[in-house]
Amino acid sequence: MAASLAKYYAATTNAAQQAALAEVDSHMSTIQGSALAAALIDVAGKLEGQAVNFNVSNLVAEGAVRLQSRTLAIGPTQNGFWRFGIVPGGFEGGSNVGNQTSGTPSPSNVHVISRYKAGFELTAFYDNQDTVLPFKRIDLSVSGVQRYLFTNELAYDQATKTSTTIAKGGRGYIQADLKMYIANTSAGRYGFKLSFTRGSLPPVYNSVSGLQFGVVVESADGDPKLAGKS
Repeated sequence: MAASLAKYYAATTNAAQQAALAEVDSHMSTIQGSALAAALIDVAGKLEGQAVNFNVSNLVAEGAVRLQSRTLAIGPTQNGFWRFGIVPGGFEGGSNVGNQTSGTPSPSNVHVISRYKAGFELTAFYDNQDTVLPFKRIDLSVSGVQRYLFTNELAYDQATKTSTTIAKGGRGYIQADLKMYIANTSAGRYGFKLSFTRGSLPPVYNSVSGLQFGVVVESADGDPKLAGKS
């Protein structure tokens, strides 16, 4: 589009200008007709710590490929939108740097962190402040991650309340959040939230499965139709 716009500004006749603008429109139509917006390479460093006490902690570097969609309309209206992201492959590598839980094996047995990682996220929202329904906006987000452990790592044992060696293999986690807003003001949004979680996450892979219900108060973020997720 930049090259076509350069042609437009350099054009000396009206016909040449119109031809350049037609090229811009063609490029815009191609972009808007594509589901994918970008392919990204994410690189990060992180410290994984056991909740509350950090008795078990890992220092991990991560690299992953991510495919990100555009924000797409749901149906012909301008009230509903959705988008998705996919991580087809990534790698997490590092080392165990803290192991203070009594009863755990020697840190030398779980020193190296080596994992394959894949995941996805899906976000959809519907916003209509003029509806007669009690909920003016509904957000739904679902995300999941699957890891394959190439080396043994530490895991929390519910029976002994300690962290013990976990065998290498697959570990998955999924989370779904449903938010329903009853009011949207210049000061913020107010509503309810229902969350579902199942699976396990590092560093100690404590297995979780449950539902949570609560009240949501969020700050305003401009035009709700432009905001995919707060």
